Amino acid sequence: MPAVPFTATVKGNVEDVTRLLAEGAEVDAVNGAGQTVTQLAEERERPAVIKAVVAHISDSLFTAVMDVWASFTAYEKAEEEEEE
Repeated sequence: MPAVPFTATVKGNVEDVTRLLAEGAEVDAVNGAGQTVTQLAEERERPAVIKAVVAHISDSLFTAVMDVWASFTAYEKAEEEEEE
C-alpha cells in the first residue's frame, strides 16, 4: 500500500499527492492527529491539494459507476439472448 500523502499535503506538493492517490493511497486514512488529507490540506491552506483529492474521488466514482453499468448491460444482454 502506498504511503498516505500527508507530507506532500503539508508541503503543498500536488504532484506527489496525485501520484500517491493514483498508486492507491487511502483517501480517508488519518494521521496521528486524526486528520484526513483533506482536513490537513484545509488546515494548511492548500486548496490545490483539496482539488486534487476531489478530482481523484470523482474519477474513482466515475470508474466504479461505469463498471457497474457495464456489468448491468452485459447481464441484460445475456437475458435477452436467453429469451430468443
